[in-house]
Amino acid sequence: MSLKTKSGYQFEDYLATERAQAQVKHEYVDDEVFAMMGASFNHNLIVLNLGSELRAKLKDRPCHALLSDMRVRIQAANAGTYPDLVVLCEAPRFYD
Repeated sequence: MSLKTKSGYQFEDYLATERAQAQVKHEYVDDEVFAMMGASFNHNLIVLNLGSELRAKLKDRPCHALLSDMRVRIQAANAGTYPDLVVLCEAPRFYD
């Protein structure tokens, strides 16, 4: 869950602000920035359990399961977000 905080941002503005404020995470969706709220104990437990299962299933494949601290840029949606889990089966491509 998130709270809307600002609109009219370009992705580069969001990225610069996000890097300067490492203690607080924000999501960027189509020129709007949303402050992210902390997750509950149960939410974190579920994410960790799913991540552990994914990691085990991907053990013999060239893939990695990553948790919520990995920001993901979704160009088609003009978004930057922190999904609970990400599975990456190719070399990472960083925005900059």
